[in-house]
Amino acid sequence: MKTEIKHMEENHLAVCAEILCDVYNNDEWQCRWSKERALACLNDLFGVNRFVGFVALREGEVIGGIFCRVKAWWQRDELDIEEVLVRPDCQRQGVGSSLIDAVRKYALDNSMAGITIMANRFGGVPQFFAKCGFDSSDDVTFMYKML
Repeated sequence: MKTEIKHMEENHLAVCAEILCDVYNNDEWQCRWSKERALACLNDLFGVNRFVGFVALREGEVIGGIFCRVKAWWQRDELDIEEVLVRPDCQRQGVGSSLIDAVRKYALDNSMAGITIMANRFGGVPQFFAKCGFDSSDDVTFMYKML
């Protein structure tokens, strides 16, 4: 089946929230997202200044989405990927790669300096992004303080 990529619209958020729950509410990720919290999270991402998002559709049905924001950087703007979601039954079929390709094209078309992402180490996520051409960096670290 052909996957179509389109710019995300607000009416896509509810389906993307359902996909977020399907992706993360399992033993591997150990999350327990409610649909209300998932929708609130995605609404926050959608509402940021200079939001960029795409959805993947098959036969008109949303099967994935990517949420990004443009941020000013010293040289040129960068595109920061905040969330990538692909329905579990559609994973490993090129959907995520198609969403990344749409982001890459957007960044190139807008003369951006690069694309950044902070990704979890679970579930083959680093391998997926490496396959899409991302590199890890010894110059950048992620730090976190549990409250």
